[in-house]
Amino acid sequence: MSKFKNVYPALTSGSEFNPDVEEDVLSVYQSVNKRLCKNHGYDGIYVVFDEFSKYIEGHTTEGFSADMKTLQDLCELCNSSKEEQLHLTCVAHKAIRSYGDVLSKEVKNAFLGVEGRLNEKKFIVSSQNNYELIADAIQKTLEFAGWSRDDETYQEMLDRSYQIKEFRSLFDKDDYDSIVGNGAFPLTPLSACLLLQLSEKIAQNERTLFTFLTSKDLYSLAAYVEQCPDTAFAGAPLIYDYFSQLLADEKDFAVHGEWINAEHAIDKAEDADAKSILKTMAVIRMVNLSDDIPVNEEYLYLATGLGKEKIENAIEILTKQNLIAFNKEAKTYSFHGSVSVNLQELISDDIKKQFTKINVPDVLNRVNKNKYVLPKKYNQDHCMTRYFQVHIINSDSFMALSSMDYLPKEKHPDGYLFLVLNQNKEKPENIRKHLEELNDRSVMAAIVEQMPHVKSKTQNLLAVQRLLNDKTFSKENEAAGIELENWKKTLLNDLNRAIEDAMEHISTLYTRDGSEKIKEKPLNRVISDVAEAVYNKTPLINNESINRHNVTAQYSKARNVILDDIFHSRMFEQYNSGTSAEATIYRACIGSTKNDSNLAAARNEIIAFIHKSKGQKVAFATLVDKLTGAPYGMRRGVLPIYIAEQLMQLEDMPVIYHDKTEIALSPKLIVDAVAAPDNHYLYVEAETVEKLEYIEGLEKLFSDYGEYCNEIENMNRLARLKCFIQAWYRSLPQTATTFQVGDYPRQDMRKLKRFRKALTGEPNPRELIFEQIPDIFEECILSKTLKKVEDAKKDIDAHTRRLKKQAEGVVKRSLSLPHSDDLQQSLKVWYENIPPKAKNSLLPAASQSLLNCIRDVVDGKSIDLIEKLAKTATNFFIEDWNDKTKDEFESVLKTLVSDLKKKEDTVNTQQSKKIMLPAEEGNKEYFYDFDPNELSPSGVFFQSALDDMVDEYEALDNSEKIGILMNLVKKLMG
Repeated sequence: MSKFKNVYPALTSGSEFNPDVEEDVLSVYQSVNKRLCKNHGYDGIYVVFDEFSKYIEGHTTEGFSADMKTLQDLCELCNSSKEEQLHLTCVAHKAIRSYGDVLSKEVKNAFLGVEGRLNEKKFIVSSQNNYELIADAIQKTLEFAGWSRDDETYQEMLDRSYQIKEFRSLFDKDDYDSIVGNGAFPLTPLSACLLLQLSEKIAQNERTLFTFLTSKDLYSLAAYVEQCPDTAFAGAPLIYDYFSQLLADEKDFAVHGEWINAEHAIDKAEDADAKSILKTMAVIRMVNLSDDIPVNEEYLYLATGLGKEKIENAIEILTKQNLIAFNKEAKTYSFHGSVSVNLQELISDDIKKQFTKINVPDVLNRVNKNKYVLPKKYNQDHCMTRYFQVHIINSDSFMALSSMDYLPKEKHPDGYLFLVLNQNKEKPENIRKHLEELNDRSVMAAIVEQMPHVKSKTQNLLAVQRLLNDKTFSKENEAAGIELENWKKTLLNDLNRAIEDAMEHISTLYTRDGSEKIKEKPLNRVISDVAEAVYNKTPLINNESINRHNVTAQYSKARNVILDDIFHSRMFEQYNSGTSAEATIYRACIGSTKNDSNLAAARNEIIAFIHKSKGQKVAFATLVDKLTGAPYGMRRGVLPIYIAEQLMQLEDMPVIYHDKTEIALSPKLIVDAVAAPDNHYLYVEAETVEKLEYIEGLEKLFSDYGEYCNEIENMNRLARLKCFIQAWYRSLPQTATTFQVGDYPRQDMRKLKRFRKALTGEPNPRELIFEQIPDIFEECILSKTLKKVEDAKKDIDAHTRRLKKQAEGVVKRSLSLPHSDDLQQSLKVWYENIPPKAKNSLLPAASQSLLNCIRDVVDGKSIDLIEKLAKTATNFFIEDWNDKTKDEFESVLKTLVSDLKKKEDTVNTQQSKKIMLPAEEGNKEYFYDFDPNELSPSGVFFQSALDDMVDEYEALDNSEKIGILMNLVKKLMG
């Protein structure tokens, strides 16, 4: 569809595809056809109207004549087309005239004009082809196919079934055995015949056949074979089960009546075989081939595959239960009389006794399926669904109506369209004058002079419903229940069709301001004009999932997320893109409405309501009624967003009451106040601007830590703010929460310490924010307190960064590096300038580790330079330092410098040793001090252990031992 909409302007000189507004269908076809032929080399357009019969069956009388007139004009256009060809094919499963009484007289009459302009072509498939379709659809393994040939029972059934006229007339014996016997198996031959006959009567023949045979739907043949616990044949009972839903809706009473009888009997039968017999009887009687396929033991056997004994037992049970009866003359079985009373007589008597005088409009309003009429053009232009309730009323009741408040408003309609049943022949001028008296521009009226047979059908409906509700009658006449339900369904359809017909034949629509002839302008367009005039200040909110009165649970949850964000002044950047429910709601309600003057006016109404509630309780109903009524006509689904938006801009703290109980402000409370506005009240307590700005300032200062406080969404604002502050404090590194020495002169550490201490416990939110924090910073003015909190937070947040800079200074100072140079480059130069002898000498463990770390930094292997040096030198990252660790860090650095200096100045002695080890750039000299005559006790033990280890592993080659030891040496040398 989107592709078509993009191509459409190029084919129609730039016009926009708008099916709800476009009226001239023929001109569209002509212009598109002309453009295709002229510019793209086509010979014309071929239009295929598939499922035409389903379209006819499902169409209501309303609008059908107009649709058929359009179709008739299209047929004439096709017949008159020449070079720019236009062809039309309507695909139907049977001729429209063959529907009989199933279609209303109006529908059949409207179709007559079209029928004469269509050339009927029948597409006929032979019955033999249908059997071949069954054989081709049922794919079998060789083993499965062999079962039918080897099963004596089936072969006997196959031979006996060939006596049926249907098979003898279509096949010789060999083809019959091959196509029906082997092909249709595991269906019994007769059940295959019944399947074809029944599907042709009630369904789309080939398509339904194929789905029954191959799909895995419930009761399909494929599902039956998969689930069947034994080797039972598939017969007529399976066909009945599969088609049962279609049979329940079948309009042909000859078929539908057999289904009613069967369902009643099946409900009472308990034996499984008996139920199978009942289903088979129903199918055989539905296909109505009594001369060729009578309902007797023989054909019940051929249709089910049940054994003779099982069939006889089942028939005996059903006969005893009085569910079936045997006709001795015809020698066939039928369902026992399912209805024990004359329902029509009973209904007529009931009407005379109880329903002679009835209020027809009340019944019609209850049963009307199309209770609302939509102004389509208005809805399309305003991106919403506005709806006017259709209300049927007698003319005397309408003239007596003094206020619209007496009418039901459960679904919050935007107005009313009265269908006035003019039984008193009220003058149209009086109807229009009474609309002026009602003084409601959203109310319209149309006069209905007559609705044929409506009263009698309404009386029948009330009588049928009374019988259905009569438990005694239902108990004594159980089978009548199904028939009554279907009768009720028919009556409901007839009454709805009558209402639709009345709507279709409205000639004049009356409003408070005048009248409109429907022939000059369609009813829907007139109602759109009324909507435009009445609701002329409606904000444009392009999201019908939220722009409605009753919001689904999914979008209600998403709306609450938006409300929560509004309450806590969170940023909305994450909603500027994406397809989440929250994002689409935000963009529709807030992001795209910034310049909407109608929404600005609605916001002013909310502001006025808030001002009115200062110092007094005011019901939300005054606001909700104002915004949902004319001229705004807003939907309740969006109101909580705009109300919350304005409440959070208050300079005072709002309080909401549910009846007399004060409730903590929350998204749910705002939603509840809009849903039940008569029971919720707003009260605004006068508070200072300074207090509100102080709270908002703290929220903004610590808002980045709100993600840690989701569990407090039901608490009050101050509790959430306390959580923000404590979440910030708990996210700090250890050094920021424990340092006792200031980072710069005159830093007030006493206040910083008290501030940190106040955040470690669980203080009450109000005491912390309005008492403890101002007391810590020794301020009584909240704006100054906020400034000092900001400064304290900056100092605490900056401590770790400042400590890292101090650590860098320690490195430069200890290693005599230039103060202003880059640390990594300076270290590289320092390391390269270490004399080789000192660099390659073995140092004490701490100094050696630090030197190796500096070497890694020089080689570019360390990402965070100062953190790596700190961790190596002190065993702690800077985030975990205390006030003394920096001095320890400096001491380790100075020790390294001292150890290197010693190695550089050492004179070669007998203890000085040198070793040559392979390296990447060639052999490399390493230096160390060692006197074998002055071993420490641990050294003696270590050497003894190594000797024992070398002797223990005699199996190792000496070269391998030496290699391993050299690797260890190399590792020790760094």
